[in-house]
Amino acid sequence: MDERQNMMGSYPINKLLLKFSIPAIIGMLVMALYNIEDGIFIGRGVGALALGGVIIYCFKKL
Repeated sequence: MDERQNMMGSYPINKLLLKFSIPAIIGMLVMALYNIEDGIFIGRGVGALALGGVIIYCFKKL
């Protein structure tokens, strides 16, 4: 924890932004690809009504 606190106080902001935002961006891209693949799988395998049901279920959880 000391190393991270020292880094936050001494590194330039642009380097910190890159260091902390790149893992978040990669995670969001992976989740987006998973959602696209899941939609293709359900849409082709089960059908359009099932895909609509999954979308409604996901928005209902929000």
